[in-house]
Amino acid sequence: MTLEQEIRKWLVKVGYPFELRVGRTLRDAGWEVEHGKLYQDPVTGKTREIDIYAKVSGGSSKPSAAITVALAVECKSSIDKPWLIFSTKHINPLAYDSSQRVSGTLAGYAILDASIHSDVPLALFENGPSIGHGMTRAFRDKGGGDPSGPYAAAQSAVTAATALDIRNEQFCEGIAPSISVIEIVIPITVVEGQLFKFHLSDDGRELLDEVSQMVVSIPHPVIPENVVYPLITTADVWPELAQDLAKGAHELANILIPLAPEIVGKYIANLESVNRRRGGAG
Repeated sequence: MTLEQEIRKWLVKVGYPFELRVGRTLRDAGWEVEHGKLYQDPVTGKTREIDIYAKVSGGSSKPSAAITVALAVECKSSIDKPWLIFSTKHINPLAYDSSQRVSGTLAGYAILDASIHSDVPLALFENGPSIGHGMTRAFRDKGGGDPSGPYAAAQSAVTAATALDIRNEQFCEGIAPSISVIEIVIPITVVEGQLFKFHLSDDGRELLDEVSQMVVSIPHPVIPENVVYPLITTADVWPELAQDLAKGAHELANILIPLAPEIVGKYIANLESVNRRRGGAG
């Protein structure tokens, strides 16, 4: 094997080509894409990076409101080891709302208000009807950690989204009420490989269904009593999903532009409570 072949084999193993393809797909769908965006971990204070940060922006005709809808994307290649998400009917799909697809307080306010003022469900959050409560990679030993595995990837996306949300909230606090700035960061994990849902039927039979999208419950990294539901999706549906997400992001931004001053005002009014919940993060 030549040196070039060894390098190419290593690149595929660590997943860099897949990350580049995920980013190109987002760019082709109209997203502004940044690879390896740095953020400060809100729990440890360490500098980390998210594989892909992608955004679309909207603003009012007057410079009084600016809306950004962004994705914090983790990319994982696991062709030979499918991902398994464990699900149960005890988790009611109606037990969470769209605001729990993000981790930011201001972002949550914005999504709830947009839902109230929209005549139809927000297209950006229609994906992932099935809810999982745990994840793993098939064909690995149960014992020991899996720092590069599914749960860690989803957790990393949520942590990055939280950090970016906190940074935007602090910027918003400094510039309001002159300009109402809202950024909504949605955590997503894209896996190159197969995704399965393991669950029980009503009569107790074990079922294993191949799926292309699910959401999974991840504890909020700063507010442990809260749960975030990031989207997990497979590479085969990513091109179409990237287009749908871009369309939904523009739709959400347009809904929020006239609502932004009221939403930010409500957030600022509750800032003492927000800071208590945020603790020492940021």
